[in-house]
Amino acid sequence: MKKVLFSGALLLFSLLFFTPFTFAADYVAWTDDVNVTIDGTSSKYYNLPVTSKSVTLFPVSDILKKAGIQADKGHIVWDSTEKSITITKDSIKASFKIGSRTAYINNKPVTLNTEPMLYMGKSYIQASFLAECMGKKAMWDYKAGNLIIYDEAQFNAIKEALQKANSQLAASNKFKFSIDMDSNEGEESNIKINAFIEWDGKNKLLHGTSEFGSSFYGKEYSEIYATEKTSYERSSKIGAFEKQEETDEYQETIQQGWSMIKSSFIDKIDDFMIASLKARINSANELVIEGIIFENNPDSKTIAKIVLDSKTYNYKVIHHSLLKYSSYEDSFSKDIMMIKFSDWDGDFKIVLPKELAEQ
Repeated sequence: MKKVLFSGALLLFSLLFFTPFTFAADYVAWTDDVNVTIDGTSSKYYNLPVTSKSVTLFPVSDILKKAGIQADKGHIVWDSTEKSITITKDSIKASFKIGSRTAYINNKPVTLNTEPMLYMGKSYIQASFLAECMGKKAMWDYKAGNLIIYDEAQFNAIKEALQKANSQLAASNKFKFSIDMDSNEGEESNIKINAFIEWDGKNKLLHGTSEFGSSFYGKEYSEIYATEKTSYERSSKIGAFEKQEETDEYQETIQQGWSMIKSSFIDKIDDFMIASLKARINSANELVIEGIIFENNPDSKTIAKIVLDSKTYNYKVIHHSLLKYSSYEDSFSKDIMMIKFSDWDGDFKIVLPKELAEQ
């Protein structure tokens, strides 16, 4: 009797503590809602990918259909006997079998991270293989819940264009720009900033105006003329210009201007962001780079648009709208920034008002 009880206890122990580990490798779970971006166009999906053996897998038909590949015999063929799928797009022919880690692209073997599977009536496979079926690359940003499938040539072209634009910005000594910002965190909290700056780095001269408005503090206006050693400032509270000798106002104002430009995200664009963008030439022969960028979570996104001179790569417009969701407050906030550039290395002159020049 004791042996029977002991054996039963061992059996119960093994069922409780070892069985889960035995089936852990086959455990399948839905992942959170995700955004799928293909060639710069984004869509949100619910219950789309699954996780198997710590690898995220995506449904073949859903992703290919989003990319414009129809599930007909000329493009996607399912062999029920072999449990295999053959995908044809242009000059690319790809195939894989359910349960096998060896797939093929134009008859060349590709080793997958985990086996393709059938789940809830759909076939699933890793995103990088689906991208290769289209002649593209894939990035899976797990933190942001964003699958990005992109064209490598366009990715490299956009990256090079932005690098050239940033180099032009750093090298230029003379230009004008305006900044319009609108931050809205609900009906009771709204901030607007409008600024215009003329900068002549060669002659160490700067002129700027700004208007600040908020639902709490009302509107304030300020204006500044600055040289390397002297600045003149006035505001809505101080009507006349006040002179400040031997200050760092010139450099500080320049740094504030740079900070506002850089806060428009151009200094923190990484490969994930670039892969989310697409480029086109508009009717004015300008290079337009735009797209939706997801950061941190699928419910926060930046709608970005950058316009460059297609010949010089000088910035013309940087526009972005950041929509953020707070699960704690169950509300959205929206930040909009528009920066417009003009007169790159232009022949404009910054002239002090007569009453200031005579001081």
